[in-house]
Amino acid sequence: MIDKATLTNYINSNFVIDKEGGLAPDDNLLLSGIIDSLGVMQLVAYLQSESDIKVEPREITLKNFKTVNSIIGFVERKVTA
Repeated sequence: MIDKATLTNYINSNFVIDKEGGLAPDDNLLLSGIIDSLGVMQLVAYLQSESDIKVEPREITLKNFKTVNSIIGFVERKVTA
């Protein structure tokens, strides 16, 4: 399963982060413009390959993909389900 540091590193490496000090776990990825709709799909593919989960279209919500913390919580729920 993916952890917070690995996910943060992935986002920092694959998306433009215009923030001093990099990405914080509670930064809003979507409203800040760090990740757009195409980026969400890229992130979903990454999560599915790294965490061996299946993300359903109905699960791609702001609640689940708003921050690094919300993504990690979503992945943890999927893995334990």
